[in-house]
Amino acid sequence: MLKLLSTAILLVGFTSSAWGQTGESRGEFFAGYSLLRTDVETDDFSNPLTTNDEPFKNLNGFNVAATGYFTGRVGITADFSAHFKSESLDTGVEGKARTFNFLGGPQVRFTNSTRVTPFVRALAGVQNNRLRVNGLTNATGGAITDFEDSQTDFALALGGGLDVRVSPRVAIRVFQIDYNPTFQRERDVTFAGMTSRVDGSRTDNVRFSVGIVFK
Repeated sequence: MLKLLSTAILLVGFTSSAWGQTGESRGEFFAGYSLLRTDVETDDFSNPLTTNDEPFKNLNGFNVAATGYFTGRVGITADFSAHFKSESLDTGVEGKARTFNFLGGPQVRFTNSTRVTPFVRALAGVQNNRLRVNGLTNATGGAITDFEDSQTDFALALGGGLDVRVSPRVAIRVFQIDYNPTFQRERDVTFAGMTSRVDGSRTDNVRFSVGIVFK
């Protein structure tokens, strides 16, 4: 976790500094709290072969991004977010969900004479989803076993937000909302020696973020 966060910060920091060294455009760095609202289909995470389980409907985490601008308004953004959720059932079953977005693409900010700067962007990349469930019984109701799964699929982040400047170098990102669909591929999942085919699907997630922008 710490290694992943450090890598993400170095990546976006390098992107921002590289733009600044050209002398042709300004860069900005965003860091803040993020909530991922997942597309839910079932309310039973004790079945590991289902996707987007109800206890993991809302995942809390963070979002960081760096943007370098070609012009005063048009730039390129490198974006990383991580969201986490842990749940326990009375039956002793425990589950952990982890979702990571690695995205990049164009961003347009609408600068004006006020302190308020709206922006829109269209990002593309990948989303990695990890699920771990402990304390499950096997198909015969016998031995206790664990289940782990990790998948990486194509993802988008289409949205925008609003920044309010509090000083020449600092702004508050009052809100940022991204439609964050993931296009999950068809694949085989194995649990307790049994393999099931999971159909490909699109999950219509929404990501909300707030935080601070450094310019």
